[in-house]
Amino acid sequence: MKIHQLIALSTISKVSSIRAAARTLGLSQPAVTKAVRELESSLGHSLLERSHRGSQLTEAGRLVAQRAGYIVAELQSLEVEVAQLYSGSLPRVAVGMAPYVTRGLFPQVVERLHARYPEASIVANEGLLHDSLRQLREGEIDFCINGLINLEQGSEFELEPMFQIPWQVVARRDHPGVQETSLEGLRQYNWTAAGGCGDSAALLETAFGSTQQSPPEHVVHCVSYGAAKGLILHANYLCLLPCRDDTDLHPEMCVIPVIEPLPKLQFAMISLSGRPRTPFMAEAMQEFRLECRRFG
Repeated sequence: MKIHQLIALSTISKVSSIRAAARTLGLSQPAVTKAVRELESSLGHSLLERSHRGSQLTEAGRLVAQRAGYIVAELQSLEVEVAQLYSGSLPRVAVGMAPYVTRGLFPQVVERLHARYPEASIVANEGLLHDSLRQLREGEIDFCINGLINLEQGSEFELEPMFQIPWQVVARRDHPGVQETSLEGLRQYNWTAAGGCGDSAALLETAFGSTQQSPPEHVVHCVSYGAAKGLILHANYLCLLPCRDDTDLHPEMCVIPVIEPLPKLQFAMISLSGRPRTPFMAEAMQEFRLECRRFG
């Protein structure tokens, strides 16, 4: 098993074809195919199913591609760390954040870090939980702070609870349902939910289920917060969002208080289990911890 073989399979899993992987890596298709076949021979299992429709990863292929992604990401991190150690290159950290964290915590943390390290590179990747988990697996971010919707702790990730924020019914300020006082009265309106079909369905089921009510029948599931926000502001949709009050929201949006107690969303710092941390990454994580304590 060699590194270039793992890189080939990892790239195929990301771009979904051998041809695209070859273009991405700057190699010929036969070279990529050869690397995968050598890896299959080394492991004794087929990693790709080949047909006239193209190549698909087998179950073993998906497993190896996921682990290969970790290995490739670690090698890339190692290259950066060694370069920083011997060439004096600038410290760098990439952080994934829920939109709520981007608005409420990130500016203060960046201000303090840049005061100490004016030349540091701090990359912010805003996204919901599924975005951050994918970016962690693929090495695009070092850690994230996001809401734990439908995620159980396992050996793949380290979860460190930070704070909780209540779910609130959010609407445009002139929405016809702003005078309603219960979820039952709001079920008749159009709803949206941010987080992708799986996350948002679980979100609504949890919120309405805690009040012994079924969730709205017709919901537009948005993969991004921006899309859900657009429906709230421009199409009079309702949405469940984590926020403390109106000050956490866009000026044209407001919270509709309801009599039913709604659950809280647990935010956590999430990183890959066993991944080495650079000194700057560890310092950035500590700054987020401190800010979360002040915030919570």
